[in-house]
Amino acid sequence: MTAVAGVLTLFAGCAPEASPLLHEDFDRLRADLSRVEQEVQGSRSALLAEIQATDRRTTQTLTEVQRGMARLVTRLDELGRETGQLQGRLDELRRRIDTLALQMDAAGPPSGGSTSAPPGPSAQAQRSAPPGTQASDLYQTAYIDFTRGHYNLAIAGFREYVRQYPSTPLAEKAQYWIGESHFSLARGHQARNEPDPAVQELEKAVQEFRRVVIQYPRGDRVPAALFKEALALAELGQLQLAEARLQFLLDQFPTTEEAVQAKEELARIRKR
Repeated sequence: MTAVAGVLTLFAGCAPEASPLLHEDFDRLRADLSRVEQEVQGSRSALLAEIQATDRRTTQTLTEVQRGMARLVTRLDELGRETGQLQGRLDELRRRIDTLALQMDAAGPPSGGSTSAPPGPSAQAQRSAPPGTQASDLYQTAYIDFTRGHYNLAIAGFREYVRQYPSTPLAEKAQYWIGESHFSLARGHQARNEPDPAVQELEKAVQEFRRVVIQYPRGDRVPAALFKEALALAELGQLQLAEARLQFLLDQFPTTEEAVQAKEELARIRKR
């Protein structure tokens, strides 16, 4: 537009003996052009300022979103560590309970009172009775193998206990520790970067934990077995089935410690 104004000025200067009216028209035209230029410049400056402000707001929003995501990731990591610590404490508590149960079984029935029994008990009745010293020794040996990391030996011992004494109170625990042994073997293979054996052990762990639920549906290890089964399924990539098992745990055992862990694990699975 400045060029147009220059042309008009040149034209005005070249016009011979222009009338006063013509000069006034040129002056008005120059004024209009100057005003338009100023308005365009003002609009351009305002637009640039708005773009810069929008860019700053967008950058600030993205930064806040990124910070929020970083906080969420950090909190999820913390929850994962807390869950692991809780699981470790639960496992340690179970070991102590099992050790106490073994000591009570080895001590036999309390002294005093009637100790007579009907003559000639059948072999099945003896098998269904609380385990005596021999059964307790079998369980305790397998349990010691587990605590020392001899998982294959522990599996063999616990399996033999379940085979010989399927109706005793410790049978459910033995079955549970079979699943834990396979789960621990899988962890070892993962640490050594051996994916195929790890998958095989996880699949076995799923089967053994599921046997706890099927064979001992009223047992006190059922919630733990459901939770560990779900963890193994998640590591196998079977997320839908893992989610279903966790939801079943929440529905059937909502007041257990495992239910609290199941809620956290469900949240992690659903974010994947």
